[in-house]
Amino acid sequence: MFAENLKKLRTNHKLSQEELGLILGYSRTAVSAYELSRNEPSFDDLKKISAYFNVSTDYLLGNENEDIKTRPSEDERVLKMLSESDDLRKLVDLAANLSDSQQAELVSYVAWKASELEK
Repeated sequence: MFAENLKKLRTNHKLSQEELGLILGYSRTAVSAYELSRNEPSFDDLKKISAYFNVSTDYLLGNENEDIKTRPSEDERVLKMLSESDDLRKLVDLAANLSDSQQAELVSYVAWKASELEK
C-alpha cells in the first residue's frame, strides 16, 4: 500500500521520481525502489515523506482512508508565487548573492515593512 500511495502522491504533485528524490534528499533509484515495493522507508523517512505531502503516516501505510489533501506543498506555493511576480524573482536573485547575515537583515527589513503596511 505504501508504494501505491507514494506514487499517487508524487504523480498528483506532478513530480518525477528524480524531482521527489531531490526534494527529500534521496536518489531517483531510492524513490523507484519505494514505488516498486523493493524497499521500505525507515520511520524517519516515513515522517519526512508524510510531512512533505501533508498526509499522515497512517495514510502512507494504508491504515487510513483519508483523501489526499489538496493543499499545495510549501515548495509548490513558493514556486507559484515566484512564477507570478517578477519583483519577487528579482528579490530572490539579489538575496542569493548576499551573506547569511545580510539575508537576515533583508528578512528583518521586509518583515518590518510588512508590519508598517498593516498599520
